[in-house]
Amino acid sequence: MHFRDKVDLLVRLAAQLTVPNFGTASAWSPEDGLDALTAGFGLIVAAHREHAAVRRAVAEAATYDETVREFWEQEINQFTEQTIRLLRIEQAEDRTPGDLEPVSATEIIVIGGERAIVEHVNTRPESTDPAFCAELARIWWYGAYRRPS
Repeated sequence: MHFRDKVDLLVRLAAQLTVPNFGTASAWSPEDGLDALTAGFGLIVAAHREHAAVRRAVAEAATYDETVREFWEQEINQFTEQTIRLLRIEQAEDRTPGDLEPVSATEIIVIGGERAIVEHVNTRPESTDPAFCAELARIWWYGAYRRPS
């Protein structure tokens, strides 16, 4: 009664995962540091755990439904655009080296990170989340943002 079809329902359910995650991700800035990035990933992983079945359904439906695929690409693009913007700002402020290629780095850390989060949530117990989030944050911090250790 409230949805046109199953795709409409799935997209609305998936938005319950992506909207708060984008809010968490966009609230962080490099000035907040590694600990805040780790904490943010903790919130994102927790949201993925809460909505794991929906995320699996989106992954499956995106392979055959153009509406779901376009929705998911648009959601991921929010994270991608935000990360490219932050990396370019960091380069302009000389906090991230100029030899970093922001688009490629972003593809690796956003798409790779999202895939790693999904795999982690689907295969590892919740007790491993803190270590996973710390490693993911370090990859961003020391890898893409290239902060000295």
